[in-house]
Amino acid sequence: MLQAERLQMIRELAEKEEILSWEQLIQTLGVSKATVRRDVDRLAAEGCIEKTRGGILSLQADATEPSVQLRNVQNMSEKRRIAQAALAYIQPNDFVFFDSGSTVKEVAALLPSSLRFSAMTYDLMIAIELAQKPFVDVFIAGGILRKHFETAHGYMTERDLLEFHARTTFMGADSVRSGGAVYGYNMNDVRPKQVMLENSNQTILLCDHTKFEKTAYVHICELKDIDRIITGTEAEETIANMFPELGIPVDFV
Repeated sequence: MLQAERLQMIRELAEKEEILSWEQLIQTLGVSKATVRRDVDRLAAEGCIEKTRGGILSLQADATEPSVQLRNVQNMSEKRRIAQAALAYIQPNDFVFFDSGSTVKEVAALLPSSLRFSAMTYDLMIAIELAQKPFVDVFIAGGILRKHFETAHGYMTERDLLEFHARTTFMGADSVRSGGAVYGYNMNDVRPKQVMLENSNQTILLCDHTKFEKTAYVHICELKDIDRIITGTEAEETIANMFPELGIPVDFV
């Protein structure tokens, strides 16, 4: 098989499967691992795909909602740094809202087992992470399950969240735009996010550097409604250019 044919096949597989392992590519293409790596390196240099430790993933089109599977492998080193920094804003006996999203999920995963506090979320996967911690009381907002994203939404979700007030909300975002607002891909998440923001003493936005470069169209809130942003050092130049007078504390980690 010619290299041009292999490259086209890898592009098509990445668009279809989103995430591919080296083993899958070797088996499908019938070539050595060294050959696959050279082909993947070339496509990555062209910006067609992105490499991860376990294989490759496709680059999503702008304003297209990535799958949970894709979110859970993109920029994970940065997301873990952000999550680790977020832990400093949880105090013993706090009540904390956990929004949906892969970075917020990392906060739940990294919680020290000795920390005692209460948490509420509408994200089932985050609830499962929180449930692994012996001293965290977990409240789950019910509602209609959004399949393949494992989050609840609708009247019941909003009603449940309105029953509580939190010291801190950890919020995720799909896009932070230069106009000074936070956006998402999905309308179902808007009201849960807004209710959490309105019913907590402080809201901390957790987002990796790519969120300042993406486009999403569902308005969630203004940046002035956020009390703090935690992001990677990779975002320093972008934020300085986009928001020269942001007026919100930003932790670069």
